[in-house]
Amino acid sequence: MASEQNEPRDPSREDSVREDSVRDQAFERWFEELMHLDTEERSARLESETVLSDRDLDDFLDALEEGDQGRARQHLSALLRFALDEEIQASNELRARIEELRRLGPNSDRFHRGRKIGQGGMGVIHRVTDRSLRRELALKSLRPDRMRGGRPDPSLVRRFIDEAQVTAQLEHPGVVPVYDVGVEPDGRPFFAMQLVHGVCFGDAIRALHASGDNPAAKVAGGITWNRERAIETLVRASESVAYAHSRGVVHRDLKPDNIMVGAFGAVYVMDWGLARLVGEEEEVVAEVDAYASPTVEPASVVTDGRDRSQSDHADPTTTREGTVLGTLAYMSPEQAQGRHGDVGPASDEYALGAILYHVLAGHAPYGELGRAADDFDTLYDRVRQTRPLSIDEAAPQAPAELRAICRRAMAAEPADRYPDVGDFVDDLRAYLERRVVRAHRTGVLVSAAKWIERNRALSGAVAAGLLLACLSGAGWLASEARAAEKALEAQSLESARDNYASIARLDELERSASELQSIDPSLIEAYEAWIAEADAVLELARTEFGAGTIGAWYDSRVVKSSAALPRRGPESQQRAQALDEARRIERTAAVLERSGFPQEIVIDLRAMAGEAAAAADSLRSGSVSAADALGLGGVPFAAALASAGSPERDSIERRLDALAGLVPGPRRGTTPEFGLGVEDRLESARAMVAWQAGDEARAAWRDAAAVAADPAGPYGGIALVPDRRLAPLGVDPLSGLLEFAHLATGAAPRRGADGRLELGAGSAVVLVLVPGGDDLLGNGAEPGDELYDPLARDDERRLHTVYLDPWLMAKHELTQAQWERLAGANPSAYRYEDSGDDSITITPLNPVENVRWSEAVAVLATVGLELPTEAQFEVAASARSDDRWPTGDDPASLRDAANLVDGVAAAIPGAPSQWAIYLAKNPEHTDPFVVHGPVGSFPANAYGLHDVAGNVYEWCADAFGPYPAEDDPGAPPLWFGRGERVAPGEPALDPDADHVARGGAFTSSHQEARVTFRERHAARSSFSNLGLRAAMRAPLGSEGE
Repeated sequence: MASEQNEPRDPSREDSVREDSVRDQAFERWFEELMHLDTEERSARLESETVLSDRDLDDFLDALEEGDQGRARQHLSALLRFALDEEIQASNELRARIEELRRLGPNSDRFHRGRKIGQGGMGVIHRVTDRSLRRELALKSLRPDRMRGGRPDPSLVRRFIDEAQVTAQLEHPGVVPVYDVGVEPDGRPFFAMQLVHGVCFGDAIRALHASGDNPAAKVAGGITWNRERAIETLVRASESVAYAHSRGVVHRDLKPDNIMVGAFGAVYVMDWGLARLVGEEEEVVAEVDAYASPTVEPASVVTDGRDRSQSDHADPTTTREGTVLGTLAYMSPEQAQGRHGDVGPASDEYALGAILYHVLAGHAPYGELGRAADDFDTLYDRVRQTRPLSIDEAAPQAPAELRAICRRAMAAEPADRYPDVGDFVDDLRAYLERRVVRAHRTGVLVSAAKWIERNRALSGAVAAGLLLACLSGAGWLASEARAAEKALEAQSLESARDNYASIARLDELERSASELQSIDPSLIEAYEAWIAEADAVLELARTEFGAGTIGAWYDSRVVKSSAALPRRGPESQQRAQALDEARRIERTAAVLERSGFPQEIVIDLRAMAGEAAAAADSLRSGSVSAADALGLGGVPFAAALASAGSPERDSIERRLDALAGLVPGPRRGTTPEFGLGVEDRLESARAMVAWQAGDEARAAWRDAAAVAADPAGPYGGIALVPDRRLAPLGVDPLSGLLEFAHLATGAAPRRGADGRLELGAGSAVVLVLVPGGDDLLGNGAEPGDELYDPLARDDERRLHTVYLDPWLMAKHELTQAQWERLAGANPSAYRYEDSGDDSITITPLNPVENVRWSEAVAVLATVGLELPTEAQFEVAASARSDDRWPTGDDPASLRDAANLVDGVAAAIPGAPSQWAIYLAKNPEHTDPFVVHGPVGSFPANAYGLHDVAGNVYEWCADAFGPYPAEDDPGAPPLWFGRGERVAPGEPALDPDADHVARGGAFTSSHQEARVTFRERHAARSSFSNLGLRAAMRAPLGSEGE
């Protein structure tokens, strides 16, 4: 006994005991929670976890229904294997974090506690006195009732500490400073912050809308509130949010009760408890949280006066904790729908727009529902699935400019909101300063009216005279106002068609350009005919519109068009915008000057026109200056156009600019409407024909056909016929398969001395000819089945056979440089143009990402390419091996062979916490990249394809659906040849369906990099880890061809 008592302490055994305790407590929380749910709710609760099979889930649910808790516990333990492992890791990380704070932070005895001044769903706030510095502070600590068996709830502790650290790092007058952070004796963290004396903005809004004539009712916090003061408060709060965004922080719970107005006018944005870094993956705290009950957690703000805790009714202004975090009434659609990858700065902008809604309407969005909703979940469904009453209906008496700002900030799609919160602030300030609000009406008439409103000293007679001069002396100015009304604009264009034959022919040219989007040598004659017709229309326009107006444009500008437009790329679009802006501003200045407007406006406008022209010059080289082309340097082009006085003139001019090739449009450049310009298509098609006519091309095709026709070769004897879009590159020395360059996408790369392709930014897409055959896809459903994989998810667990014809599959993911050549812009979140972070280097050879499925399909179609089906992807990625990964059957084979989450990425500041969990499942994995790397950085698989595991996920052609069972006649059939699943009665490519992505990404664990893993995304989705790989149908002929 004595020896046992003196036995040395074993830390590893203590850790094991502690981990077992954590596992047991987590398991009991899960079991207790599931016992209180019905069968359907239990299934939904477990659906997001990594389960072993449907059978495990069914057996668990059956055992519960039968009351056999012992058997239920056994099956639940299997189901929660990964969830419990993650809980243990999270507990270990949290324990280390708490110990560090206990060691470095202040003792809680330093603060003498006074009364409680606020309480929220996570924390409680007390007024305290700092004994050492003798100052009054606010101290926020984790609520005592948020303890688990005497310990703090780990998920809430993590969020609480994050709040303290995020708030402390936001050094801005509008963010309450955090002075210190520490740990209570019972393990609950706390942080001390400035005590704010004042009123919350919610109380201010209520005072603003107080009924009756009593002025005292409009007072809150010692301030008399009117609409302008409320807007100014929102502006200052929004400026704080904009600052946070500049530091990469998103608030995610903005609402009036989280804005404080100090006694001396300072405005603070409070409660950063839900804040996260932009791009950080969501931590779903409710998934393993026994406290995630369906009841509403109270919400409050820090006030000096009273506790603003709210009751547990279904209040649309209450913060909910769980899978969806935030406050319902002010929550953006992407946040309410749980689209965590889409939640970002635009979501905060939506919330600020919702606060503006509250200011204007007197109630929050969805306030018309009242507080009588049956329960929180019912109300949550309403918020998630429907739009609130429009601001025009909720506040018809509010100024039109403010309603327009509110509508734009609360647009359903983030892309339709302001570009950033700074632009939202600019429009609010413009309203307060009586300038033009961009979200509302724009144009010179509005600017002039606002100028007169700002300059009240100007006599009424002079003001009226200036407006009258604009309307009567400048027809184009009046037409600009009319053009804001779509009906009148359509009427003007119809008038042009009736009066000018060139306009009708212009319409037809634009339609035919859209129909000629593909680059195909067989269309060379059609391209040439289109260009000839375009020249004829330009000549006719010169005659019809007269030498003094459009004719002057033709003489001074079209003759220079050959030098005036950069060939391709985003610069051409940017320059076009700068040219258009300079033209518009100069015309405005010319007419205002003739109309007697004050010179200060004219001078400012001319300066702006010069800046726009200079910007255009900086975007092009070796060409006539933008100022000369616009007439700003001598020829009075703007005045000539202005004097024409025709309501359709501006529209005609812009379209003829594009027809001449001066700006991107149907003739040159790249636009979303027309794709590549017809001249660009013609140039590429002629280059293809010229190359194919040479001896080198004939020899290359002869050699390729011989390899394909060899019965003993990899293709078993197929007939390959020349395709003028492709240049054979010979046989890859490692895979033994034929490779081709797609000439419409760039220059054919050369092979180095070792036989490997040497890629550059201008390289074409390289396509590998993959052999056809019968293939068994998917995974076995049960242990012992063929191709059974314990890591497989349920949507992978069905074996099915498909026959695939030989096809061409891109050797690499489509690069940013290649996409830019085809689409004219780079949509990637990590772009080579913006690369500057020391830890992240992006090159033109990095994969394009942030592309929607429909965009991928449309852009590839312009050059005769398509997305692969997921059957084609799985076969090509596996190279017809039974291994679970392209690199082998052991996850260790991925080390230094695939770009997945690794120690380099997981260690960078701000890395999503989920990455560390993924890394823990495969701790040996390493690769040199933080985000995606240049294509081809890792060894190819056996078919010569690079990055089919990791780097970025890749869109597939298929809509997501269940695998067909070979004995199930009702399952969606497979298209033979491509292996594409088509549901009965549905189109082959449904742009509205969820679609499949394959291959894993730099954000993935080894489990997601398996060849059978299936990712599901809405077609409209775009993410920084989602790109594409091209495919093409092989040019096959008959045996004797």
